Amino acid sequence: MELHIKAKIMTVHQKMDVLDVDENPVYHVGSKMISITDKTDVVKADGTFVAHIHRKPVSIHDVYYVEMADGAEFELREELLHMSDHIDIDALGWKLVGHFPGFNYELFGADGSLIARAHVKVASIHQIYYIDVIDEAHADEIVCLFVILHHIVSQRGASAAAASSSSN
Repeated sequence: MELHIKAKIMTVHQKMDVLDVDENPVYHVGSKMISITDKTDVVKADGTFVAHIHRKPVSIHDVYYVEMADGAEFELREELLHMSDHIDIDALGWKLVGHFPGFNYELFGADGSLIARAHVKVASIHQIYYIDVIDEAHADEIVCLFVILHHIVSQRGASAAAASSSSN
């Protein structure tokens, strides 16, 4: 299943759509504009609730919690001591390996098999993230993980821009 996340520009709330190859919405993602925990909901295009995502408010690295509609829970926690971008999703037995600034990732299942990969479209007015979901049985969880990565990358970009403007 080929999907892509397209962030909407010029919105009061951070909103994104996850679209299929024909540009049809598969998921809608909405975040509260003012929230120290980055509260985000993911729903399917038909309105079915998929998951609630929120960030740990105080941490030296990014920690996000995901509560799926079926009651399953997992977290995405950045690893501080890895030389490259590597995240273990312990509750699922998954491993995410990639490059944060380039948004180029591979997601491996508990058995070590590739279950998804993602990359960013470099030249675009919108931020477009392409996701190739290989294990469609876990599409909801995979979409949630890449929504979190989009949040982390966006926050890092905003922090870098703020640091750059304050040093001038």
